[in-house]
Amino acid sequence: MSYEIKREKISEEIRKTITPKRQKHIFNVVKEAEKLCQIYGGDREICVTAALLHDIVKDHPVEELDRLIEKYGAMPVLFAGGVMSNKLMRGAISKRFEAYFAEPEFSADNAAGIALLCRKRHLKNCK
Repeated sequence: MSYEIKREKISEEIRKTITPKRQKHIFNVVKEAEKLCQIYGGDREICVTAALLHDIVKDHPVEELDRLIEKYGAMPVLFAGGVMSNKLMRGAISKRFEAYFAEPEFSADNAAGIALLCRKRHLKNCK
């Protein structure tokens, strides 16, 4: 499945299951992540996917991630934000998913944290 098809399927799922207020926020974070990805040379697919999914657990319990991964296939999940700084939550999520967590200092602004974490991973993969 191509990146654009995955992106549209995730966006469609967001439109169906997430509150309008949270949808607006998510799609604004996607725009900012794309800008920051371009500036810092991150992998666009990783940055946009992370931005699309960054707030999914605010409107859905962690168990909902099981359903989304079952529906769209296994893929890494990036968690960012204050709630995801909780060590107990990180531990529970890491046991069930291929999960990545933004450092707390990158979680104050989700778009910046996502872009910087994606850049860091991209640079690591280029070595």
